[in-house]
Amino acid sequence: MSEWVVKNLDEVVEYFIDYRGKTPDKKDSGIPLITAKIVKDGRLNTATEFISVEDYPLWMTRGYPEVNDVVLTTEAPLGEVALIKNKNVALAQRIITLRGYKNILDNKFLKYWLQSEQGQYELESRASGTTVFGIKSSILKKIPIFLPPYNEQVTISSILHCIDEKIDLLHRQNKTLESMAETLFRQWFIEEAQEDWKTYKLSDVSDIFIGRTPPRKETHWFSKDPKDIKWLSIKDMAESGIYRMSTAEYLPLTTIEKFKIPMIPENTVILSFKMTVGRVGITSESMVSNEAIAQFRIKKIITKEFLYCFLKAFNYDALGTTSTIVTSINSSLIRSMEFCIPNDSDHRISNFTSITSPLFIKTMKNQEQIRSLSNLRNTLLPKLMSGEVQVQYAEEAIASVA
Repeated sequence: MSEWVVKNLDEVVEYFIDYRGKTPDKKDSGIPLITAKIVKDGRLNTATEFISVEDYPLWMTRGYPEVNDVVLTTEAPLGEVALIKNKNVALAQRIITLRGYKNILDNKFLKYWLQSEQGQYELESRASGTTVFGIKSSILKKIPIFLPPYNEQVTISSILHCIDEKIDLLHRQNKTLESMAETLFRQWFIEEAQEDWKTYKLSDVSDIFIGRTPPRKETHWFSKDPKDIKWLSIKDMAESGIYRMSTAEYLPLTTIEKFKIPMIPENTVILSFKMTVGRVGITSESMVSNEAIAQFRIKKIITKEFLYCFLKAFNYDALGTTSTIVTSINSSLIRSMEFCIPNDSDHRISNFTSITSPLFIKTMKNQEQIRSLSNLRNTLLPKLMSGEVQVQYAEEAIASVA
């Protein structure tokens, strides 16, 4: 291994751009505002808040971001990291933007180091606060970072960035595929709907089952062992993609039998209807869920592709006021949800399924590859950041997955 050295961040980072302590005048449109809540899993999600073009130079008095600057959340949550892709953005509170000295610290390497187990430890071990856990700028600057020579930093970060680019491409493909299916559904079954179409309730065409949660205080009913049965929660339903492939928790078979928790078969459409209403997915394997998620075992007439798109397009506000949805929506309301379709001679549902089924299959294959690439990145990250794994091995590992 080439010679690695330990440096404090302020020895290798030229700019710490910190807008904490200021509150911008937010608008519905204008310059995108990078807030802590859109920095997630190594990337920037779409901005939902903005500042006006006129206010931009008045707000950005502490420095302007550049492409590939590192954005770090300093609290609520601490330690989320991403690279800036477009410098025409504004910086909000609870984040610090970092830019390494040229030819001394590669920004992409810094991003991956901060994401690594060692980087997260250095942040969390220096954080303070009671209600809000965060790190002060003065303390952040003195965090030690383990660095190889600059050229090796670039090589290492390029390998990890290559994996992330492949993952991003697959995510974009899946969004396009899902959008194609949803657009076709809206056109065929909403925009072209006729008054003489027949109305069905979801209970007419599917058996609907609700999950359960074992007593939370009795921790022995739960598991973290992937060999046990995946147990879906609302948080798991927030994962991107059509198919639900992973869960944070598992249940042993003995727990499922004890509390008579209904199994969800593979390729079953599921819907969250409590706490957060309207998250839709399809199971990639047999699993179970908590009581906030309904499963639909289709009996006749419709298909999983139709049902998925119907639930994605449904206006859940029609089931009650926004203020009462959390507590009032129940399984009876779910069962009574209605849709209209033409008579059987139209063949519209079968034609819709013939067109969209390949899109769903491709989406699932992409999600499987995303999972494989993510696991590879998570395996390589700590090893590359510590010098344990050589670059040649990492390149071979990527080639075997791609």
